[in-house]
Amino acid sequence: MSGLLAHGMGTEPVAPDWPPLTEAEVEAVLGPVRVLWRSPRPLSAAALVERGGRRLFVKRHHSDVRTLEGLAEEHSFLRYLRERGAPVVEVLGAEARGEWVYEVHTAGTGTDLYRDALSWSPFVSVAHARAAGAALAQLHLAAEGFGAPRRRPQPLVSSFSIFAAVDPEAALEAYVAERPAVVAALAGRPWREDLRAVHLPFHRSLLPHLGRLAPLWTHNDWHASNLLWDPATGTVSTVLDFGLSDRTTAVHDLATAGLTALKKRGRRKREVD
Repeated sequence: MSGLLAHGMGTEPVAPDWPPLTEAEVEAVLGPVRVLWRSPRPLSAAALVERGGRRLFVKRHHSDVRTLEGLAEEHSFLRYLRERGAPVVEVLGAEARGEWVYEVHTAGTGTDLYRDALSWSPFVSVAHARAAGAALAQLHLAAEGFGAPRRRPQPLVSSFSIFAAVDPEAALEAYVAERPAVVAALAGRPWREDLRAVHLPFHRSLLPHLGRLAPLWTHNDWHASNLLWDPATGTVSTVLDFGLSDRTTAVHDLATAGLTALKKRGRRKREVD
């Protein structure tokens, strides 16, 4: 598997940061399996496997990135959504083995039309974008009533806490103080000055509207490759990957999803130019 490539931060495939999942490794977690496909996504190692005629999805994280406690937060959200009829995968389990943490889900239903697309690639059609928007709205309705607090500080979670505050400078100071690695990364950088110059003018425009944004647990990673599709109807049949989910707002989730539409619009503009 030394030839397996992953998606990088650019457009060219690169060597994966994490070693790909092996059959022997997955069998240590699940018993006898057959690996059908290995994901090229860059921030974890994952594979679609078959066990006893059933397809499952296995993902491996390093414990520096995700712990069992961190997984439990998103798995609780997934279970709530599933109980409310949302089209999400079923959580089957999670366990730690040495420095690695594994999670197992059902594979979901539908066709992975964007399997080979880079994350945040634009939708291939307006119809897909419209269907994705409808599915996002339905997910928000299913998420209502999930009352868990915000997730604990950890990497790779999308939050709406700093700019949801009346005083974002104080909120950012607290955010940074909880994350020693961020403190180290910001050392010697004029980040407070950048906040005041670049971000606070936008926050002043947002501030009058903050009181109308109801807290809601949201997906926060809504792009085409996190969706499975029903080819017959062109609708979303399964929503995948809740790793970035947290308590934000529906508007925050919609703005994040809008990045895909903006990319497509930007590409069309370049083609016209």
